[in-house]
Amino acid sequence: MMVQQPTEDQLLAVQSFRRFLAAEIRPVASRYRDCRLPKERMRELTQAIAEFGLPGASVAVEEGGMGLPAVTEAMLFEELCAVSLDIGVCVMINMGVAATLAQLPASQAPLRTRYLPELLAGRSFGGFCTREPGLGSDASGENTWISNGDYADLVIVTVPTGTAGELSHVLVDRNEHGREFSIEKLAIERARAGIGMLSVGLMRAAHQLVAARMAEMATLLDELTGIAAFV
Repeated sequence: MMVQQPTEDQLLAVQSFRRFLAAEIRPVASRYRDCRLPKERMRELTQAIAEFGLPGASVAVEEGGMGLPAVTEAMLFEELCAVSLDIGVCVMINMGVAATLAQLPASQAPLRTRYLPELLAGRSFGGFCTREPGLGSDASGENTWISNGDYADLVIVTVPTGTAGELSHVLVDRNEHGREFSIEKLAIERARAGIGMLSVGLMRAAHQLVAARMAEMATLLDELTGIAAFV
């Protein structure tokens, strides 16, 4: 099996993003490691991250994205998850909502025009919600989950719309009560890919922690050896 090697442009993009994350995101992530990031602080971070392409790296240029390959987007997302899973999850869900809006048919272009630019700029948050058997059900056959619920300014909700089990996706604007818009498709494939890269980022972060612990133990062992030799 041939494994495609990263291009020079991809490596440069990742290196630049990695430096930014180390300087601007890691200190904040460390500060809020054991508590929730306030919404406005998260918004500041997502706006800064958006300048490097997330959540719109692979969204077409004509839709306001960067039009980069999905591999490049995945590489950038991996770097983010290696620094903070909490921020990574928020950005991943924004990526899914942005992809959903970008893929809307021409008949629903007003939705894309209204909501996509703010998402791509990191100024707004999207979310998904469902309560339907068969979509990740629990033991009772029912399940309710809301992603990005604390942050979401708009939520794509899965709802039954017929007697034969038909489902539709409705966009609900959190700040405008009573306004609902039909959406035909969710970006499930992108969500699965995002979970994969999130897992890779988690693995990298865990590896770094283990390596740091081993280095600490080696230093301690050297110190104890030196003391023993002196005695």
